[in-house]
Amino acid sequence: MAAFAAVVAVTILAGHPETAFKVFLFTGSYAVYRATASGRMTRTLAVVCGGALLGALLCSIQLLPFLEYVAHSRVFAMRASHGRPLFLNPASSFVTAFVPDFYGTPLVHRFALDGTNYNEQQTYPGVVTWAFAAMALFHRQQRGRAAFFLCSALVAALIMYGTFVTRLALVLVPPLRVVALSRFGLITITGLAIGAAVGVDAFLDDSTEPRRRRRLAFAVTAMAVAILLVVCGFLRASRDLLAYSRLAAQTARAVTSAAQLLGAAVALVWLAPALLRPMTSVFAIALLSVDLLAFAGGFHPFMPRALVFPEIAELDVPRRDASVFRVTGWQDALPPNTAMVYGLRDLRSYDGIGLREYSDLLDVGFKFDGVTHQFVNTATLHLVDLLNVKYVVTGRDVELPGNHFQLVNDGPSRLYVNTHVQPRAFLADAHRVLDRHTALRTLRDATVDLTRVAVLNDRLDSALQPDAARSAVGTAAIRRYEDGVVTIDTRADGCRLLVLTDAFYPGWIARVDGVEVPIQRADFAFRAVGVPAGEHVVEFRYEPASVRYGALLSLAGAIVLLALIATVRRGARTASR
Repeated sequence: MAAFAAVVAVTILAGHPETAFKVFLFTGSYAVYRATASGRMTRTLAVVCGGALLGALLCSIQLLPFLEYVAHSRVFAMRASHGRPLFLNPASSFVTAFVPDFYGTPLVHRFALDGTNYNEQQTYPGVVTWAFAAMALFHRQQRGRAAFFLCSALVAALIMYGTFVTRLALVLVPPLRVVALSRFGLITITGLAIGAAVGVDAFLDDSTEPRRRRRLAFAVTAMAVAILLVVCGFLRASRDLLAYSRLAAQTARAVTSAAQLLGAAVALVWLAPALLRPMTSVFAIALLSVDLLAFAGGFHPFMPRALVFPEIAELDVPRRDASVFRVTGWQDALPPNTAMVYGLRDLRSYDGIGLREYSDLLDVGFKFDGVTHQFVNTATLHLVDLLNVKYVVTGRDVELPGNHFQLVNDGPSRLYVNTHVQPRAFLADAHRVLDRHTALRTLRDATVDLTRVAVLNDRLDSALQPDAARSAVGTAAIRRYEDGVVTIDTRADGCRLLVLTDAFYPGWIARVDGVEVPIQRADFAFRAVGVPAGEHVVEFRYEPASVRYGALLSLAGAIVLLALIATVRRGARTASR
């Protein structure tokens, strides 16, 4: 139980929830199989469930903040309400399980298959693995386990290609509606790899008589022939697509390589009786290594960092700018994760990072393409200003309005500076309390001056009501800006609302001169606090309760884990006496 708890914790702490969910689904199925096969259902499931709960307790410091985030996630809400399964691979991509570059590769050639992408459709364990897996069911002792893993690989493949099994799985396991089904290839690869290992073990067993060894060789041969027939069928069906994409020659070479590898695997199992057992093992490992390393070299070649993230002249100006600002790109220019690589803050969120309220605000002024928001028109430039967007990268043929932007770099791409950019933090001397729909409409139509008026969703206490400015509203200067701490110096001749256009989110607290004050939701998605007249220091600090409670639960889990280990060690010492 202690060992299983540690593995569960490491799986969650690895940081990819979708993969962890699939791993636990796979592991839970195997636990049920083992419990049934051993006849110790209660004991086995008790150990597994206890270990899973203890593992979750161990990583609570990460798990609780994640669950808090899920409650505010735009992407999770979209997936939960989505009527169709997510990211299914077309059936035509199944051939890449045997010939991974059948439809080309983005690195060397174009990728020609619609309905998926090169990464999503890769379920390649090595064509040699497929051949050796054919021997798994002939293993005398491990036949049952081999059947489980091969069936798991089959079910996973049927799920990821959108068959009737997909619909059944969505009914039986509702959480599958929020995960990418195309990535069930992880389970397909794992099941095939374990099955192939069992098959090789059966083939190398010294007690295997010649007749049985020939039967195993016939199984590998039949699998190789079946694979070649399937590939040839896909080759015939995709002939026009490959010709149109100018991939026919490249695909023919890839199919030839797969046929040669299969031929070598078949030759190895037939010639094995003439070889020493260690030599057979070495040849089998070498064959699989050549197969996978050749594929990996084309899938993700080693590249110097300078080539992966080259110096970009258009980004030199914003990278040298020490002020606090955001950037964005026109249409597909400068994707948000690319801006992050170069140390720049983009106004957009990418995939699972989007918060629901902030994304709803971006919907007002930007086009959502299903993954991220795009700046495609100049109808809502007041929102670009409000969002503190100082620099915009565009294509060579894009001209932004000269009364709002200044061209500062005219290279292969263009860099514009926003001459109307609003600071990240500013003071407002008026406010309006509006409901959700009215607030979004107001922000879209710019019916209020967002540089002076804060749009709130809750009424303010009388003590926090801002005073109308007699002349200047006042100043708000950011002294410190970090991921978890923002310090701002304010100066005004009356009570004001300090607006910080960073996302409103649980866990942020605000202090004015060291005294904690409530944070208001401003302009639908941002933070605001009331500050009195005069000079003050306002600090926003991220101190989430979910992390504090998670840390305590993780500590409790670690104590339980150590107690279990100590009990086992004490029992072992007692038994040795």
